[in-house]
Amino acid sequence: MEEYSLSAVLQAHLRDHHESVLHRVLGQLGGLSEESARGILQGHDLLLRSALRRLALRGSAVATLAQMRLSGKKGLLQELREQQALERGSSPCLEEHQWQLLRALEARVLEETRRLEEEAQQTRLQLQQQLLAEAQELGQRLQQHTERALGQALLGHARASATRSRAKDREDFKRTLLEAAVESVYVTSAGVSRLVQTYYQQVRRVLQEHEDRRLEHLRTLQGDRRDNYKLQKKQELGDPSPGATGADGTQEAPHGVYQRMRAQQKKFLAQFTVHQRIRLDTWQQKARVLDLLETQLETQLQDAEQSFMSELAALARVPLAESKPFPSKRGPSEKPLKTKRKKPPLRERGDAGGPNHEDPASGEHPSGSLSKRLSQQEGDVGDGENPKKMLKKRSQL
Repeated sequence: MEEYSLSAVLQAHLRDHHESVLHRVLGQLGGLSEESARGILQGHDLLLRSALRRLALRGSAVATLAQMRLSGKKGLLQELREQQALERGSSPCLEEHQWQLLRALEARVLEETRRLEEEAQQTRLQLQQQLLAEAQELGQRLQQHTERALGQALLGHARASATRSRAKDREDFKRTLLEAAVESVYVTSAGVSRLVQTYYQQVRRVLQEHEDRRLEHLRTLQGDRRDNYKLQKKQELGDPSPGATGADGTQEAPHGVYQRMRAQQKKFLAQFTVHQRIRLDTWQQKARVLDLLETQLETQLQDAEQSFMSELAALARVPLAESKPFPSKRGPSEKPLKTKRKKPPLRERGDAGGPNHEDPASGEHPSGSLSKRLSQQEGDVGDGENPKKMLKKRSQL
């Protein structure tokens, strides 16, 4: 009874302690979503039930082991007591040596009783210590699992927050770039149409290549599965069937039939296991290939979108390197460009094709030629700051 009571107390303590700690931690972590918190609680509840069931089984095993260890001593003590009772009831008058034997038997009974109690106490203490150590180990496992689950949830929450932040920044930049393209005097309908058409062509090409790669990988996986199936069939046909030889004599015929049936059953189960393993491997390979292709498609689509945004930014004369503080870039940063390039464009007004012929021959990087064209065209506009201010005022109205 002591072992069962201790096991019940340990189970209640383990359940209450870990549930209260987990609820307090989840209450302090307010950033997790309800779905994440619910998943953590469900996983912890399943693991806690498994731990409590294991602890209950351990408690039952401890109690049974204690009874088994003490059963032999109890049997010997019971035999001594029965012998003592028989000696006393054999005759009312006993001789001196018989009384001495009876007293020696009583002393032995008392000694065995004392020894049994001591051994029972020591056995209970040892088994209770084992049970406590088992409960402590289960508590540590629960704590480690809870910490790992909370860490994964926090990491997922941080990744989701970072992804949302990056997506928000990207959307803000797209909106800023769209506003700049609408307000820019360099962006024309023909240029935008050309960029959009190029972007759509690139997206269609990426999707077509993705579909071709997907079909090619699926055909390859299907061929591998077909080859594995043919190889397995050849191996099955090549292996001799156990129990194919018939039994000698009419008396051994039922035994031979039973052996052949058992052999066929084992063979069918083995074939089924192999086929299931082949199908599982094929599905796993297919899932890995599709995940890889999906990742490649997403990367290529992002590259196409980035290329479109870069070309649109180049057309609108918006530097991509400093795209975040874009609204402040259009104000004070344009003045140094105009002060530096105010006189050279006046000299190049007579020859409008000069800069276009010099840029390819210069051999500089595209970013350098883009900054030159930006400075030259800003100088060609001359006092182009006033139309921009008018457009800003008009957009604000």
